[in-house]
Amino acid sequence: MSRPTRTLRTSLISIGAATVIAGALVVDWAAFRRTDAALDTRQLVMRVDVLVHDVSSLEWQAIGGGDAAAIQLEASEHVEQVRLLVAALPVDAATADLIAVIPSYTDAALREMQLIVDGRLDEAHQLDEDAVDPLYEEFETAAAASVDMLTDRVGRASAVSRAVSYSSLLLIALVAMLWALRVNRYRAMRATMDDKDRFLATVSHELRTPLTGVVGMASVLRDQWDELPEADTRVLVDDIARESAEMAMLIEDLLVLARHDLMSVAIAASDVDAVACAREVLESLSLEPTVTFNSARSTPVWGDPLRIRQIVRNLVTNAQRYGGSSITIDVSASGSTTRISVIDDGPGIPSEMRETVFEPYRHSSSQSAAPEAVGLGLTVSRQLARLMDGDLTYSRRDGTSIFTLSLPSAGEKRPTSA
Repeated sequence: MSRPTRTLRTSLISIGAATVIAGALVVDWAAFRRTDAALDTRQLVMRVDVLVHDVSSLEWQAIGGGDAAAIQLEASEHVEQVRLLVAALPVDAATADLIAVIPSYTDAALREMQLIVDGRLDEAHQLDEDAVDPLYEEFETAAAASVDMLTDRVGRASAVSRAVSYSSLLLIALVAMLWALRVNRYRAMRATMDDKDRFLATVSHELRTPLTGVVGMASVLRDQWDELPEADTRVLVDDIARESAEMAMLIEDLLVLARHDLMSVAIAASDVDAVACAREVLESLSLEPTVTFNSARSTPVWGDPLRIRQIVRNLVTNAQRYGGSSITIDVSASGSTTRISVIDDGPGIPSEMRETVFEPYRHSSSQSAAPEAVGLGLTVSRQLARLMDGDLTYSRRDGTSIFTLSLPSAGEKRPTSA
């Protein structure tokens, strides 16, 4: 592919990414407006609740022998404020019951006040018992339900806003990485130019797949927010968060691979439990029920827990994509070395490809199960293992593929500067 063609493609990817970011910002802004509107409505409802409570208190003051005429005037002013606030409320599922009960309650309360002013206390007590008290209880129930619904609406809109904003940031990082790779392409590794071209295409595909889902689900939330049941809304928000997490994991590998000086990659080594690191990866990927774990006891190792989890995550993901249906993690210690092995019963890697799969942007010819996957995980994982004075190797034994991360056992290494 010619240089102008590559430049055009990168530019088109950037334009496409900018378009998607613009769409995400529109969704984010819509979610923000919904949050703002729900907050304003909730504030109005709470103000109405306070005023109605004041009217109820004034009724009792009048019944208790206060200046009925003055109290009636104050109550009338409160009722007028209530009516003005109710007129400003939007009519929807959160406010309909509240708006419906207010006129009946205020009319009954004012009639009761008039009876008290006229000295007809028996009739006032009877009206209070038959209408005012029941209507006040109905109002309190409606007000509490309204506040709860509006609070939940604020929470859901905020969750969508956060998820869409996170996805936009990830896409911006992708665009930055694409241009960084573009700049470095002509400074080194000219022999792998064509491989890198294919790499950019597959990166775009792998990120575009979850991103398309994020934008689609966000559009559904934007267009059908009021019609969707709460359960469906939560499912969509959870799916947006999961797809965003997948993009974040890929970008994490991209950031490591793009470091020109690998020795500058931060390694914070210490004594760490290898078994705990592996289990944390399975929990984060929701794979604990489907992956066999052979090591139950704690196995201390010397390494960076963040980088160990990153390596194990890449190996497990690799086994899911290319391996068989059975995946096993085995942790063992022998002398000064601790080994974390990810084993699957897939077709394996041809003998002539067992080292090249650790090179950037390479796949084995047998890895056709997921051709869209980016060939970064094994490269990054071996580099990180060697930065921790360990290694990552592949072997084939008894019909199984075995990727083994070897690291110094705890106590065999002393802290060194990264």
